[in-house]
Amino acid sequence: MNESLTSTLNLQSFMTLPALAMLLVVLLQSRQYMGRITFIHAIAIVAMLQLSAFCLSMLNVDWEPWVLREIERSRFVLRTVLVMMSVIYSLGFAGVRFGKFLQVFYVLLSVTIVGVVYGQPIIAGFVPAGGDSSALFPPLVAVLRRSFFGLGLILIAYSLYTGLSNEALIVRQKCRALIRALLPLVLLYIIIMLFISVDYSGILETLVRSLIPLSISAFGVVLMLEETGQWAPLVVKWSVIYRLIRHRGAINSAELNDSLESALIKSAMRRCEQNKTEAARMLGLSKSTFHRKAEKHAGGGAERQDGDRRGPADQNEQSDSITWIGDMDTLHK
Repeated sequence: MNESLTSTLNLQSFMTLPALAMLLVVLLQSRQYMGRITFIHAIAIVAMLQLSAFCLSMLNVDWEPWVLREIERSRFVLRTVLVMMSVIYSLGFAGVRFGKFLQVFYVLLSVTIVGVVYGQPIIAGFVPAGGDSSALFPPLVAVLRRSFFGLGLILIAYSLYTGLSNEALIVRQKCRALIRALLPLVLLYIIIMLFISVDYSGILETLVRSLIPLSISAFGVVLMLEETGQWAPLVVKWSVIYRLIRHRGAINSAELNDSLESALIKSAMRRCEQNKTEAARMLGLSKSTFHRKAEKHAGGGAERQDGDRRGPADQNEQSDSITWIGDMDTLHK
């Protein structure tokens, strides 16, 4: 049984398993944290279904022609829906001009593409596991689907461009989260296109293609963590762990407090785009207290603004730090 399973799995199908596990864990954890299903969770569920179809298509199994056809069709439809939902999401929060019209247009285009795929006959030749599945579709369908995905990337890029210039901080934060989520996919796509352009098909290309499931999983995980307000606290925790690992000697409460304080300040500054007033508000500190703490952890890099004066809220700095340092929920805003 074990030998049969080992012979069935290849590198690309095997890498799908941890990708699915990671998505499932974060999906369940985020669902419990939020108490409800959001649009991002729906995107993650579609991504899981698409990865499952991808895993089946990559297995070293001698599928019946009709089974392979349906697997490839399902994989294509799920990928189409995933791109469509990503475009709808990006157009929705970025405040794009004619955003509703573009959303409806892309949905209708998605339905048309899926209808064409199911209406056109699949050619007789089937590619082996790990091959180019585009050979399964007639040339017209291949052109249409590539145009569809290309247009989707253009709309997402346009949404990000518009959103990053939006006045609302929350919109810019969501844009940066979407960029973080898409970056691995874009980089892998560029590398694969380079391999195709030079007609290279070696172990390196196989390795890059095997990373696609993990990049799709990372796409859903990053968006879910950002949507549920868990991304920033997670970054803070890892920053503290990294700093403590690098610390030499015994770790006392003062060192732990400084590490957490520094990580919280830096995270708040990143999320608020170096706006010290907004970062201080996010952490529940007065501006003068925040500036002193920022100067302490940045080596004097932060300067006072607006002529801040030391007030009653700043008299007991040690007590103040103990009050706010353990409250990770401040970064959920």
